[in-house]
Amino acid sequence: MRIIGMVFLVFLFCGCTSINGIKNSQGSGVSRMYERSFDEAYDAALKAIRHLEGFTIIEEDRGKGEIIAVRSMNMSVASSGERVALFLSRLNEQETKIEVVSKAIVVTQIFAPHWENQIFQLIDLQLEK
Repeated sequence: MRIIGMVFLVFLFCGCTSINGIKNSQGSGVSRMYERSFDEAYDAALKAIRHLEGFTIIEEDRGKGEIIAVRSMNMSVASSGERVALFLSRLNEQETKIEVVSKAIVVTQIFAPHWENQIFQLIDLQLEK
């Protein structure tokens, strides 16, 4: 029984989503196209993440079109926190693609919420202003 517990702990802590792990997940998220300039879309994405309760932006690079945030408050049995990455790509002067990737910090947390829809709703609200 002790061995099973130890094996579980190894899988639990080895299966964590790192900052590099979420950054390398570009292309695996949910994407939307916006008829807005890159700067308008980036500003809206940044404001959207700042409006998400419990999230802290840990990395932001306008030049690369990346915003990385982590949520670690209110940890529970269902979730031990999440990381989200937003990847923005300039398609032309008035069109920008935004991709959102949402992952649990501990990959064994299968009930962790996915934030893509909520983030896109907040981006949409920011762009309506």
